Amino acid sequence: MRDTLEQGMPAAIEAERSILGAILLNNKLAHESLALVRADHFSLDAHRRIYAAMAALVDEGEPADSITLAAKLDSRHDLEAVGGMVCLSSLIDGVPDRPSIAHYCKIVREKAVLRGIINIAQNAVAEATEHRANPEEVLSRLESSLLALCSNTEGREQVTLAVQLLATLNAIQRERDQDAELLGLTTCIQELDECTTGIREKEFWVIAAHPGAGKTAYASQVARANARSRRPVKVFSVEMSAEQLLRRALATESGVRALRLRNPKLMSDDDMKKVQAAAQVIIEEKLPLLIDDSSTLTLTELLARCHMAVKHDKAELIIVDHAALVEAPGDTPTQQMTTVGRALRAFSKREGVPTVLLSHLNTPENHDANAEPTMFDLKYAKDLARDAHVVLLLHRPEKDGEPTGEDKIIIAKMREGQRGSIKVRFDERRMEFVERQT
Repeated sequence: MRDTLEQGMPAAIEAERSILGAILLNNKLAHESLALVRADHFSLDAHRRIYAAMAALVDEGEPADSITLAAKLDSRHDLEAVGGMVCLSSLIDGVPDRPSIAHYCKIVREKAVLRGIINIAQNAVAEATEHRANPEEVLSRLESSLLALCSNTEGREQVTLAVQLLATLNAIQRERDQDAELLGLTTCIQELDECTTGIREKEFWVIAAHPGAGKTAYASQVARANARSRRPVKVFSVEMSAEQLLRRALATESGVRALRLRNPKLMSDDDMKKVQAAAQVIIEEKLPLLIDDSSTLTLTELLARCHMAVKHDKAELIIVDHAALVEAPGDTPTQQMTTVGRALRAFSKREGVPTVLLSHLNTPENHDANAEPTMFDLKYAKDLARDAHVVLLLHRPEKDGEPTGEDKIIIAKMREGQRGSIKVRFDERRMEFVERQT
């Protein structure tokens, strides 16, 4: 048998042999094992090849006995590499009559995680020692690798319907008993909160608008409101710097026009005093609001930092501004946007933390800026709309180049809810959306 395990690396050779032998003795155990460990969890090259061949036989509906297994390995030119029939026959030696295959799988998986940690650490040490990469890049790759390790090595045992149903009933009971009126995180618009019940755990939201229509301002408004409720929020602002976002926040809190904060030469002494007072209030509040204003961000880096925000900062809401600026795999912008959306949706589902992604809208074909947008106007992102739980479109019509004040937040999509529009008005002075009655 060829042994490619490096000396000193964590391994559980007997547990691996017991899994393989147990499957040979009872093929029904293969399904239980395949749900818990993969071939690359095994430490020995021979064991990996044998397990992969067993998995292939199971997929094909063939028995995984010694004869068919040997034939499958031979067809893959692996039989000699694993040690031939002698090796396969020896696998059943010493296997208990009723092997605890789940226990063996747990041991094998744990050793695989330890090897993974060692490999990741060694790669990071090598990169750091060679001084060829920026320290932030090394850290980002280290975080990404650890995140991938966590995601790919967790075995998932099958949960019965009864257990899942009980968990669902418990969640319903908790929501009924909750003191707060809103089940999720606030959208800052009461009617929108009532329609959606707020931004809920595990949900993936998309907020889209034409450039300059206020989507960043609205996202910042939502972030601050939830941070004030002591709900930690992480904002990834690839488009704008932290300083730009905070100038907007100071405009909102002080009541001084944002234009004056953009050009402080227009500010009076009284304006400056209001801004300083607003800054002091924000500092004293110690809002759990964290801003990452990296000018470039790959999808891998984004996911790693989202994971760290949840684990280290206990973030309860992630906001990404915006989709098109995240570098993602794909040959076209549409494919790239789809990849970003699906990755964030999967992240929210796995971590239980809602994610809000900002996106642009296409310019109307008739160039009518006042045409009410639909979900199909998402730029390069029809699949993004399909993957989202909620899609909000911000609409700010104009007349003669000036806002009419008849703004709307359109609920273009909501799973388990109705679509419609909410009447709002964008307050230019405070840089935030407010409800309007008419």
